[in-house]
Amino acid sequence: MIRTVQLLRYLSDAPLRRRVTAATNKVKAFNGFSQWIGFRNGRVITDNTPGWWPLRA
Repeated sequence: MIRTVQLLRYLSDAPLRRRVTAATNKVKAFNGFSQWIGFRNGRVITDNTPGWWPLRA
């Protein structure tokens, strides 16, 4: 019952949908940034030579 009420509130409340979308976009952006910082795809830096690791945005 509570889920149904929340879903109906979400569907009928445009400002709430905008806030949820904005928050979701922030989380997705942060996750993408943290993956970039963490060298996604399991790659690991094995050498400390400057310029060895090609960083791409």
